[in-house]
Amino acid sequence: MDKIPESAADRDALTLSALFLGRIQGATRLLPEPCLRVLAARIIRESLIAALRQEGHSFTDQRFHEWFAGLKTLTDDPGHNLRPARAICQAILTEFSHSSWPHLAEAAQNLTRAFMAPADFIRSGHEAVHEDLNTVIAEARRLLASIDPLEDELPFQAVSALFKAARTNVRFGLQEAGLQMIHGPGRSLAHEVRVPENSRWALDILAGEFLSSPQGLPLAFPLPSLVRLSAPCDFPYEDVPDPLTPSPRDDAPAALRDALWQLDRMLGEAGEQVDLIRERSGGRRSSGRSTPVLEFLAGFGTLRSAQIEQLVGASRLGVRTILTAIAEMGLLASEASHNRTLMYRYAPSAQTVSGQGEGAGEFAFSRDALDEYEASMNAIDELLGRTSGSADKP
Repeated sequence: MDKIPESAADRDALTLSALFLGRIQGATRLLPEPCLRVLAARIIRESLIAALRQEGHSFTDQRFHEWFAGLKTLTDDPGHNLRPARAICQAILTEFSHSSWPHLAEAAQNLTRAFMAPADFIRSGHEAVHEDLNTVIAEARRLLASIDPLEDELPFQAVSALFKAARTNVRFGLQEAGLQMIHGPGRSLAHEVRVPENSRWALDILAGEFLSSPQGLPLAFPLPSLVRLSAPCDFPYEDVPDPLTPSPRDDAPAALRDALWQLDRMLGEAGEQVDLIRERSGGRRSSGRSTPVLEFLAGFGTLRSAQIEQLVGASRLGVRTILTAIAEMGLLASEASHNRTLMYRYAPSAQTVSGQGEGAGEFAFSRDALDEYEASMNAIDELLGRTSGSADKP
């Protein structure tokens, strides 16, 4: 087994990785269940988006949510040479639904019911596409299983071994673009065939199982965009040895640092969101039904009413009541999609500030509004005084 890299940059990356890992371990032991539920939904969203983009799909986050809700296609000009988007997400959700981390498995099962993306346009048949994706995930699992087990309480060497195995793997290693001939009347042209970015998302979604005990990750957290391989620099002279270009640098330390930083940040944001939800919903009769909806809105993101019906098993009228209660808490914003279907997102209003007292956030007015109100009341008092004075005269 190769030793941990000793360059200054790698040492800094490993130091920060250890810091983030320690914070993640501590937070996982202290955070309540709602925080882990919000985190699980957030990780699912990040994993789906990362996988689609790695496969070559180009879209915005807003477009992803509209597509997931079944309101739009993922892109205006879908690439027919790319793996179908819905099939990719379905394969990932299925994998997550069998996770050893219960919160992730439950969230994946719930979001599968709310997955309303339009059907993929597939020329080769749905069975062939699903078989291809299952093969990708199975090959990723075999690659991870082939790595010699390490008796180490930290994930550094395990991640380094993972990157080394991925780099030498035919499917997950760096791919070179190929050439394709286009034959026309009287001449033929060669053009570069665009190769999809990669399929290393399959390693990312399984990384949590690989790096959990004894490698230090407290739960089987998937790590979106963990496995990133940089291409080695090309030296232009084939007959001259290149003293400035050593063997490919280990990308593992920086990639692990970035993945753990992202996980630590998501944990912190989940904690803040749950604290605010608890604060705003305290004492409300409807909080029992609105809290699960808020957790998905805060974690996964924008949803429409029909999706919420599937998530919590409520009727259309029940969902409307829940959304009204959430709006009264100052935690909801809505916007119309292209066909006027309303999409709802977690959006804490700025008017509620902790420390103003109970109910202050719901009745917070600007200074100008208060001055105008005071002037109006004074004018009314003056008018009443004149009216009362004239009425007292004989």
